[in-house]
Amino acid sequence: MKFQFIYPAGTWAAGMQHMSSGPLVPPLGILYLSSCLERAGHKANVIDYWAEKFDKNKLANMVKNADAIGVTIAGFNLRESLDICHLIKEIDPDIPLVVGGPHVTLYPKKSLEESNADIAVEGEGEPGIVKLADTIIGKNKLDKVEGAYYRKNGEIKKGKAPCIVKNLDELPFPARHLIKGYDYGYFFGSKVAKGKATSVSSSRGCPMKCRFCQRNFFSMDMFRMRTAENVVEEIKIVADDGYHTVVFVDDNFLVDKKRAEKIIDGIIKENLDIEMWAEARVESADENLYKKMKKAGFEALSFGIEGGTQEILDFYNKKTTLIQIKNAVGLSRKVGFYTHGSFIFGAPIETKKHFEDTIKLAKSLPLDLASFFVLEYCAGSPLWEEAVKSGKITSDEYHVFADKSRGLGNFKKEEIDSYVQHANKEFYVRGKYLADQIIMGFKRRDFRLVKALIKLFMQKDVTKSYLGK
Repeated sequence: MKFQFIYPAGTWAAGMQHMSSGPLVPPLGILYLSSCLERAGHKANVIDYWAEKFDKNKLANMVKNADAIGVTIAGFNLRESLDICHLIKEIDPDIPLVVGGPHVTLYPKKSLEESNADIAVEGEGEPGIVKLADTIIGKNKLDKVEGAYYRKNGEIKKGKAPCIVKNLDELPFPARHLIKGYDYGYFFGSKVAKGKATSVSSSRGCPMKCRFCQRNFFSMDMFRMRTAENVVEEIKIVADDGYHTVVFVDDNFLVDKKRAEKIIDGIIKENLDIEMWAEARVESADENLYKKMKKAGFEALSFGIEGGTQEILDFYNKKTTLIQIKNAVGLSRKVGFYTHGSFIFGAPIETKKHFEDTIKLAKSLPLDLASFFVLEYCAGSPLWEEAVKSGKITSDEYHVFADKSRGLGNFKKEEIDSYVQHANKEFYVRGKYLADQIIMGFKRRDFRLVKALIKLFMQKDVTKSYLGK
């Protein structure tokens, strides 16, 4: 059978403002599912609406040539996903429509109802995707499919309990050949990746318990890592296929520094000419390891810093310190990485002084990029669960901005958003930052970021959202 996967476009948040963005990395989830299907003898195809413009006629032709459709609902693309699902059923009411993704895992029954899909899949899709495909062609039953929700005799039924992939090495590598026509590595319309870009996931889940994060809910509180050998094998294949940039999408690539070093050593041994980006926690900073990463081809590190005072870091259960933050970012700049830091405004204990301290910290760090967000109570996170138990939000609200009117903070969400805009203005619109970026551009002999920033802030809608102009 032929399974058509669709990844709807969404928007990128800047505070409370949402803006469209270019395609940074491919949708690995449906590429893994495609590989599982192909290994079992089925056919798969992928449309990524982050990487191409929506075309109703193309969608109609695709529906006519498929045996089943799978749509990813990630949460940030909820509205777009539901619109596409309804359109698919208008084109062909009888086509088997399957929905999956993070939002479906949060609300499987509700997602089935709202999307008008035939099947909703809760949890990781790889354990049941082949069984699901066999069901569609009459070789299996839905009650045997892991995580499946479906309708029968006017009622919504459940299949087997959702499960996770315990041994990630057993998965086939993502079916990147299905997206060869797409170009990734873009940031708000500017190409920031070197050449042909893709992503790699070397682990799933996260061993940390940050109060604002949904990650542990989606991974069923199970953190798993691929072996270093398996990761190096995939990167070698990616490099052989002509890719020049790999973005590691792990929450913390350095969570196990010994494994990370094995991966890095393997890349160096294979002499792979590839640029890599990764996310890491600040307590993982290690000068010798950073230097080895740089030698292997790592060019960018991203840190979830979140707060500018120890009080806020402790509230979020970050288990990090301001000293660790300053050391990690400083060391990253010393080694030569592009460095990004993210910050959150709106913790229920936060005051204006906390906001100002966070801005002050961001400006004091040698960051190439900083992202500032309004705190969202996201379904599945510890903060969200606490708010539901206290009756401040309802269980069907999948994300709610911190807001004084809801008892979720000391400020209205609009006031917090104004601080986000203020933070962006304070960080980006200053001579020291602009001079630093120009100097670093010459030192790196690379002006990709400078060009991207200039283009970004020449866009009126982006400038208004970021700086409040």
